[in-house]
Amino acid sequence: MASTFGTADAVAELARRGLPLIRGGGPESEGDPPANPTQPAHPPAGDDRAAGLERDLAQARQLAEERAAALQQRDAELEALRQSAAEHAQRAAETEQRLLEAHRAWLLAEHRGQVVDELVTGNTVEELTASVEAARAAHARIAERVRQQAAASVSAGNAPRSPEPDLSKMSPQEKVAYGLRQRSGQQ
Repeated sequence: MASTFGTADAVAELARRGLPLIRGGGPESEGDPPANPTQPAHPPAGDDRAAGLERDLAQARQLAEERAAALQQRDAELEALRQSAAEHAQRAAETEQRLLEAHRAWLLAEHRGQVVDELVTGNTVEELTASVEAARAAHARIAERVRQQAAASVSAGNAPRSPEPDLSKMSPQEKVAYGLRQRSGQQ
């Protein structure tokens, strides 16, 4: 029985399997693909090639696992650094707040009786220090108004009244008149 499988079919099968094609079994002739010096003259058989691919796959998986582990470690370190930075920022903010409170207390003590305490405010040391001048000016305006109101309530010709008359300076008749006025509700 004659085989229907011809030379062309054999060459196509060899090319499909990736085997080098050399015509005539002799040196390569023109038109043949160049020999690949990195490939062995005889490629591994099917089982050997599969084993090589499995070995390459195992190495790639191991490398991927190592890189994944390194990334997880780096992510954990990065998260720890972020948390540490947040804690440091919180402590810095608290320290700055205590500094501002201490500076405000010092300014109020230094300018006691010269400023309106509620007007000494600010979010920085510079703002607190600058607010002292406005608080001092407000205190001066308020003090001047109080002085003017006090001066307006007492007429210039009258001496200030005492709540009770001095009985030691009264004559007996004045004392009797004073007592009767007190009894009747007059003054």
